Amino acid sequence: MHRYKGSVTNAADVEKVFEGGDVEGVIISLGGKTKDVGPTMLTDGTATVIAAMKKYDVKRVAVVTSIGAGDSKDQAPFMFKMLMMTVMSSIFTDKNNQEALFTDGGVGRDLEWCIVRPGGLTVEKPTGVINVIEGEAGSIARADVADFCIGAILEKDFPYARRPRLRYYDATSTPSTRRPHADPKDAVHLERRRHVVGQRPFGRRQRGYDCLEGSLCALDSNTSA
Repeated sequence: MHRYKGSVTNAADVEKVFEGGDVEGVIISLGGKTKDVGPTMLTDGTATVIAAMKKYDVKRVAVVTSIGAGDSKDQAPFMFKMLMMTVMSSIFTDKNNQEALFTDGGVGRDLEWCIVRPGGLTVEKPTGVINVIEGEAGSIARADVADFCIGAILEKDFPYARRPRLRYYDATSTPSTRRPHADPKDAVHLERRRHVVGQRPFGRRQRGYDCLEGSLCALDSNTSA
């Protein structure tokens, strides 16, 4: 693993990561208090990464935002909605603008993108249960979110990456439409994922839904039917 020090809003700093030519994809997971990072860091930083991806011909990107962002407002629990409209209003404006770089004809629209909107994040051990949901979101371990994002980058036919054709299907009860396991031939990729997540490549999905364009994914790990 290589570590680079710099600012995500500085093009020269970001491009240092890409200069080796071995970047297969990018996971964008930015955060911080608005008073510390500024009101537009998420949007500005993501735009900088998109520019570098295009310059170095990198196509895959997973962007971690939050439940409640974009058109998932109704999936947020009631108390979280109250925070979104008050003390967190500035950060959600930034998150919405960040997503719009991909969803509203923005500069990242032509990349293979997957926007990941996790529910309440925990620091528990990974469960191996990753639900892509339509209803109100519960909680999910950070490691499970990382697992999902790594799949979005490394799995060639990852079902929740943006595709040119629109598609929507209910995957709650049809085993054939469940999120498939990675190609067993991708041993190097799977080993990388085990190293990062600390568990098997990924576990079972209790139930879930594919998303419009296979790209906007609200996640939790609830095991109830």
